[in-house]
Amino acid sequence: MRGIWGSVLAVVLSVNVFNVSAAEESGARQRPSAEQRAQRQEQAKERMRKLDTNHDQQISREEAQQGAPKLAEHFDKIDKNGDGQITREEMREARRARQAQQAARREQRKAEPGSGS
Repeated sequence: MRGIWGSVLAVVLSVNVFNVSAAEESGARQRPSAEQRAQRQEQAKERMRKLDTNHDQQISREEAQQGAPKLAEHFDKIDKNGDGQITREEMREARRARQAQQAARREQRKAEPGSGS
């Protein structure tokens, strides 16, 4: 009986690997599941907690420089109201803007002649 289930498992895994590979090759992107989104949100909250060394629910330029050099590099662009602090909402807005830019670039590539789509 173990041999049959082992074979079934091997087939299921190989089909999944094939599907993932085909999706990667075609450039298709799957939407993250609710569980993955929740996990990413929790990871973002944890990163924010680690950066927020004075626990004021905001990231100052100094905190960004000490814990997240890339964030510090883009600080002024993310700090929309110019108060010298990045809030969780400003981080969300920056992420949404970046995702919109990435989506627009993907669409532009698809529309280019010779893109195969």
